[in-house]
Amino acid sequence: MNTDLSYTPQNPAPAAHCLTSGTGNDAVKMNPAKVESITSWPTLKSPHGVGMFLGLANFYRRFIRGFSDLAKPLTRLLKKDNLIKRFHWDSDAQKAFDYLRTAFTTAPIL
Repeated sequence: MNTDLSYTPQNPAPAAHCLTSGTGNDAVKMNPAKVESITSWPTLKSPHGVGMFLGLANFYRRFIRGFSDLAKPLTRLLKKDNLIKRFHWDSDAQKAFDYLRTAFTTAPIL
């Protein structure tokens, strides 16, 4: 079993196990390498890619206010009616993807 979660052409899911790199001086710090892996995540091109992204997003949902409304354009792409049709990435999905990608990399106020 391959446990390497780094981004490669063969493994298109960026590593984002935990965006923090530890604490120091009573502050949580973001790990720059992991932040980069999220911000450079390519645009999703398939239902499988959307599902992988939403899997990561689900882990951080409690830190993002209104997560379910923000992710709705992406979850809509995974509905059975849309899977029967050809995959169609629209502007609403792109906005949701960009917003969530930014929200993951913005340190929450603790």
